[in-house]
Amino acid sequence: MTSDVRKLPTGFGRLWTAQTVSSLGDGVSHAALPLLALTLTRDPMALAVVTAAGTLPWLLFGVLGGALVDRWDRRRTMWATDAARAVLLAIPAAAAALDVLSIPLLAAVAFLLGLGGLFFDTAATAYLPDLLGRDPALLERANSRLRGAQTAASGFAGPPAGSALLALGRAVPLLADAVSFALSALLVRSLPAAPRPVPQGP
Repeated sequence: MTSDVRKLPTGFGRLWTAQTVSSLGDGVSHAALPLLALTLTRDPMALAVVTAAGTLPWLLFGVLGGALVDRWDRRRTMWATDAARAVLLAIPAAAAALDVLSIPLLAAVAFLLGLGGLFFDTAATAYLPDLLGRDPALLERANSRLRGAQTAASGFAGPPAGSALLALGRAVPLLADAVSFALSALLVRSLPAAPRPVPQGP
């Protein structure tokens, strides 16, 4: 068991950290955006729209996202996606600071964040075998670590952190979320480049 741990390359630690931080940002936004909507309206339909917008990309583009990532550079897809999400969050953060937030804006941000999460997670899953040399034992161990950290960060740590940060100000969880995505993008940017995927013929 110890020998398997030593075989994990340094790059895996950076990938694990990046995905954990990115997943934490997902959890923060999943909690903060509906709560921000609650400060604007008590209409349950409007709240449902903001909540559902974040999961809609997985339903609409799950298969398409996987097909696109197969044709793209996986490392570039990951860091570009999280960099874009960091920039995207500046919009609702500024709107919150200026007191011009709206339900349509929150729903659009939730949708785009979810779309970014789809591309990031799909690219990370496809990049991992290249990083680990397609060693089955290492892949099993690494996948369990990634999935465990992802679940803990997005499902358990992120939502309460988002709620707590919101108590400090409406823009605070959005800015914290932006920082998490920016950090993730920097970590992924430092990973070794993987071979460019070759599209499969008919």
